[in-house]
Amino acid sequence: MAWLNARPERPESDKTKKPVPSRREQLQANGEHHPPMPPCDAHYLVDHLFEIGPTAPAGAGEGAISHVDLAAWMGNTGIRLNAWEARTLRRLSMDYLGEAHKATKRGHPAPWQAEGLVMDQLVNDIDMKNALRGLAKL
Repeated sequence: MAWLNARPERPESDKTKKPVPSRREQLQANGEHHPPMPPCDAHYLVDHLFEIGPTAPAGAGEGAISHVDLAAWMGNTGIRLNAWEARTLRRLSMDYLGEAHKATKRGHPAPWQAEGLVMDQLVNDIDMKNALRGLAKL
């Protein structure tokens, strides 16, 4: 998700002031609404992560969710996590935050992609196909 929500840095050739769309927005603009996702056998933990919030405010920036955040969430929801679930949620939060920072680099591959396959290139290829189709109609 961090990769999908990231806004890649602006290409040097782009001098416009308009905001760079997130990878999710780019894919949706090209008709791709559900990008390939890795298999997951613990969907409930991912649901918990996004209910808590994958990152927690930490002063001037973002930080990974803390044990205090988890304890407050458990107290508010009545859901009890065992030790491995709490550790996994903290680790997922740290990984999400790390990937969110890496994903702002243009051309950074999605974490689930095979080597050599870059989603930004796929988006660019789709854009090129659409541009060529538009030219062919002229």
